[in-house]
Amino acid sequence: MTFTVGILGVPLSVFNPNDASKPLDQLTETPRALRAGGLLEVIRNTGATVKDFGDVKLTYNKNAKTFDELKNAFSAIATATERAARASDFLLVLGGGCTLATGTLRALHKVYPHLHLLWFDSHADFETPESTHSHYLGGMSLAHVVGAAGDPPILKGEQVTLLSGRAANWAEISTMREFGVKHCPPENMTEWLQTELPPVDLYIHFDVDVLELSSMPAVDIPYLPGVKKAEMVTALKIIAASKKLRGLELTVYNPYRDVSDIGLTTILQLVETCVKELVTQQVVPAHS
Repeated sequence: MTFTVGILGVPLSVFNPNDASKPLDQLTETPRALRAGGLLEVIRNTGATVKDFGDVKLTYNKNAKTFDELKNAFSAIATATERAARASDFLLVLGGGCTLATGTLRALHKVYPHLHLLWFDSHADFETPESTHSHYLGGMSLAHVVGAAGDPPILKGEQVTLLSGRAANWAEISTMREFGVKHCPPENMTEWLQTELPPVDLYIHFDVDVLELSSMPAVDIPYLPGVKKAEMVTALKIIAASKKLRGLELTVYNPYRDVSDIGLTTILQLVETCVKELVTQQVVPAHS
């Protein structure tokens, strides 16, 4: 029996209104850069079969200041995500910025109704239209998923755990508690995964700025100190060994900041670790 990994590129990235240099536009190149960097070959070498569904074709306002302005993009992402998820044992989404989660999770919640989201990020991404100073949608992306930033929720707060979130401010922490989102700080991450990982279908949102700069310099908004690569390897092994992991989305890797391919090497190692464990488990999920 073969284990199939679906690959889907989602080159969505909106600008940060406070950054005149607009570097986040470079995140639209992430799917291309990861494929060119050997990602598919690394996955095949684990024994998995790869189905590459290409990139979602998107037209949207890169200066969007509301999620409603991105509704057509989210719809396109959701349609492509559902198709790829139903045709795969494990879905690997190559982003893009964190706002893509609204599209991917709309689909994945249909495919896996009891899904639990593991959101790895140095930031909480839990600003709201009322609390934000920057009006950057990426900083509200997790809040939007649970209905704290306007629009109906995609997931209930209790279906979400933020891991790390070291940069979370008190307003974000307060709102997360109000909505029932769990928060696991980095120093408790391994223990939490070993003892409290929910026994349901799991999906990982992996913002690569959660990692320390020495292994992931290719980010636009770093927050120190990050999680060590070895700790993240352990985390992914634990999650994959649960036999419940259905997919992972990679966000905010900026290939233009990765002049020595350090970040690329880290991503390849982490994906290889995760897929190897999944291939070992050989668990085929039941799609709803």
